[in-house]
Amino acid sequence: MHVLHIYITHAEGTKDMPNGWTALMRASEKGSYEIVKALLDHSSEVNKQTEKGVSSLVLASLKGHKRILALLIDYGGNVNMKMKDGMTCLMIASDAGHTQIVEMLLSKGAAIDAQNDRGATALMIACKHGHLGPVKVLIKNDADANLQDVNQDIAVNFAAEEGYSEVCNYISKKKYVKCCCCYCPTCSP
Repeated sequence: MHVLHIYITHAEGTKDMPNGWTALMRASEKGSYEIVKALLDHSSEVNKQTEKGVSSLVLASLKGHKRILALLIDYGGNVNMKMKDGMTCLMIASDAGHTQIVEMLLSKGAAIDAQNDRGATALMIACKHGHLGPVKVLIKNDADANLQDVNQDIAVNFAAEEGYSEVCNYISKKKYVKCCCCYCPTCSP
């Protein structure tokens, strides 16, 4: 920790790296809680983004670092900040299948039905990858299963296309939607 203290106090810890990443982003990605805490204590910008919109919160959500994500949020991290393609931390966590991260983000005010540039929601993304845990949490928290993306697809269609019948069954029973593509056993005769 002594080396880290020297690094931070000489402002090296707050400089951007050539790719736009910061030391805070790298520490958040790697799961280094003590380093994240030290950087935040010495005024690292918690909501700083790269050109593509990657932030420390996005990286903690992607990697499933719950403790670090909580710390970033406690230091003012914006759970609804969007990347350049419109993706949010909730979408990233749903894509990665991190159920506990999805729960935490929702409890901290993440917009459950936010849509990215293609109109996809966290629920659609979780369905596409067959992540039943995040799907259950999102449905339990009243995600709109009937929102459409730019192609007029709804969440259950993504699960059906990929053959995730368990996800199709769960959404169909909980949200009273019918899969319109008929790829899954729920809808097929």
